[in-house]
Amino acid sequence: MFAKGTKIMYGNTGVCEVMDYATPDLPGMPRGTKYYVLRPLFQSGTIYCPVEQPKVFMRPVMSREEAEELVALIPTISVEPFHTGRLQELSEHYRSIIGTHSTTDLVEIIKSVYSKKREAEAAGRRVSQMDDRYMKLAEELLHGELSVALEIPKDEVREYIRQRVKAAEAAE
Repeated sequence: MFAKGTKIMYGNTGVCEVMDYATPDLPGMPRGTKYYVLRPLFQSGTIYCPVEQPKVFMRPVMSREEAEELVALIPTISVEPFHTGRLQELSEHYRSIIGTHSTTDLVEIIKSVYSKKREAEAAGRRVSQMDDRYMKLAEELLHGELSVALEIPKDEVREYIRQRVKAAEAAE
């Protein structure tokens, strides 16, 4: 059970704060069931999630040390862009990777689509909307978590990563 005030990753919503526990008497919710009351940090609204047997993936936000280690690993993460002419297959590929809830896998999606974008631009084309959509989702999830772990504004995460990667490359 997560303590009040804990920041967690909640499915594809991203970072949420555990605000309270409740046993709401609302239509469609079983009586007497204890729920987390979650506040998404980068979206509006309130989420009620069962404390016992939640149906959505949840884990604590990574620590500052884990975040710094992940950023340091980014240059070493190699990816092979996934190419297919079938949008359903592409969507399933990305959904399965997002579904691991692994920060390294999120980096792989971002780097893979970035690589596909460079290939497409060189050929005078664009990547599919599906590629763009999953890259944006991966960035939202990763940047939100890094923002909280590193205690920096979310809109500064991309530059933070860029600077750290640049410094690592210069040190080699």
